[in-house]
Amino acid sequence: MLLLAIDWGNTWVKWRITQQEQPIEDGRFAPVDTILAFDEIQLKYPALQHIVMSSVGQSDVFLVELKMRFSAVTILNAQTPAPFTNSYATPQTLGIDRMVLAVGAVQLYPNQAALIIDCGSCITYDWLDEMGVYYGGAISPGISMRYEALHQFTARLPLLSPKVPNDFPGNSTADSIHLGVVQSTVYEIEGFMQAQQAKHANFILILTGGDAEFLAEQLKSPIFVRPTFQLEGLCAWYQYLHS
Repeated sequence: MLLLAIDWGNTWVKWRITQQEQPIEDGRFAPVDTILAFDEIQLKYPALQHIVMSSVGQSDVFLVELKMRFSAVTILNAQTPAPFTNSYATPQTLGIDRMVLAVGAVQLYPNQAALIIDCGSCITYDWLDEMGVYYGGAISPGISMRYEALHQFTARLPLLSPKVPNDFPGNSTADSIHLGVVQSTVYEIEGFMQAQQAKHANFILILTGGDAEFLAEQLKSPIFVRPTFQLEGLCAWYQYLHS
């Protein structure tokens, strides 16, 4: 069976085609290119009918389009049965993207505590124990958001693209911005990891998201880098629902 997993994020729509639970193709497109992208996917995979999707902000028009094109569409939300115990104080406010990551951790790393760090538009930190209980975590601005904030909320600081910073102290405005954005993000991630390591002897560290590989090169702690873990979680949740 062909399955299309769709992760509708804040910036990109990412997708994965699997066959018999094995990934065969990944891709992404901008939300404005939705119709063209699905035309191309259907042309390449005419037998495709099964869809699983999570979204942090797609339009109702897109959902109508999706259901018109495919016969078996699963839209994941906070009420969808999941293989973890949600101990979040406000479960109705928990983002579906964070829930998908939790499902991925429980299904792909069973009976293991996990700290999942998703480095996308925002950086989210999510903690589950070895019993599959989800406790929550933290949310902070992502790298691009930090660069944009410095540019938008000041009069003269330029908008820069992410770059591995030189050693402190930065001897130019650009160097100082890169240090302030990238190095502080690295320190933040390492701080959360070290805080959990001080409390828990054994757990896995998973780094995912669009900036995962860039940041992983600068981290000192051993960590699983899985840039497409959101898509893996979507597929794992679908298999849980249909097993």
